[in-house]
Amino acid sequence: MIRNLASAVMLVAVCSLYTVAIFVLPEMAGAGDGCVTRAVTQRAADALLGRPYHQVPLDDLALGKVRQTHVEVRGFVTYELREEDGDLHIRICDSLAYLGMDRSHCIVAECIPELPCEKPPAASRVIVQGISRFDHENGHKWYEVHPVEKLTIVQGGHP
Repeated sequence: MIRNLASAVMLVAVCSLYTVAIFVLPEMAGAGDGCVTRAVTQRAADALLGRPYHQVPLDDLALGKVRQTHVEVRGFVTYELREEDGDLHIRICDSLAYLGMDRSHCIVAECIPELPCEKPPAASRVIVQGISRFDHENGHKWYEVHPVEKLTIVQGGHP
């Protein structure tokens, strides 16, 4: 009983810190200063989201073979679009040969305004960490990392 209570208290504390880091600190940094807001949000997220990510092959995630929720995938940017809701949608494929949404070789990574990420150039190699899920909205029917908690643009070499 005490062990479960201690775990529950710890979970509430971590969730509270996460909420402060993601929603309160950016406001304190200055709502009009995007650079400061992004820097504070990213530092807070890095500090609080220091969780293990399971490195999984992109095609395994695309095919629904991955059961872990916190994943790291590597691939190539083949498309990006900022939606009206502020989300940045980035299509990531295991090869630059896929120009469309090939659901067995590509996934979508979504950066949200509360956890912004740098927009990677088309054809760049990236490493994405975040929460894996299946998107069944509006006929999408694909796997994605949403939200992206960290996006790294790889300079040269294979991701």
